[in-house]
Amino acid sequence: MLKESLKAMTVVAEEANECRLFTIAKKMDSETRTVFMRALLNKNVSGRQLHQALREEGIPIARESINQQRRCMVSKTCNCGWDSIS
Repeated sequence: MLKESLKAMTVVAEEANECRLFTIAKKMDSETRTVFMRALLNKNVSGRQLHQALREEGIPIARESINQQRRCMVSKTCNCGWDSIS
């Protein structure tokens, strides 16, 4: 029981350092993740469109979070490791 609780804490602590979009992307299959990342990086796809698509799939996220994290993921200060899952 303790081992499982500690494992769960570790996962939560690791995910706290990642942006929500990165956490969502990591859980996707490879093909879906590729399409998702292209959409995130495409300036012609609005945050509203992404928000709606994610919500329709039952993935809760705030629209403003999407916009902030899209800006962050292309900055030099992002520490999420998007390259590791692309």
